[in-house]
Amino acid sequence: MLDLNLEELKTLSKKDRMVAKYMEEIKRVNEDPDFHVFMSAEEDNRKIENSIREEMIEKGLKEGLERGLKQRKNINN
Repeated sequence: MLDLNLEELKTLSKKDRMVAKYMEEIKRVNEDPDFHVFMSAEEDNRKIENSIREEMIEKGLKEGLERGLKQRKNINN
């Protein structure tokens, strides 16, 4: 569903009540002026970058731990 364009989503929402419900909610939120000032584009980008950085750090720590354990296992054998 994420790769559908607006027209395809509208067509799908006519057939699927759950999609229609989400389309209505998204439209309502997008029209809410308080939502628009909730976060600037710069802050949004910073949060995205921080999330990606945290994921990569976690992935690196996990891979490093796995390599260390594998090396220790090889030394002990």
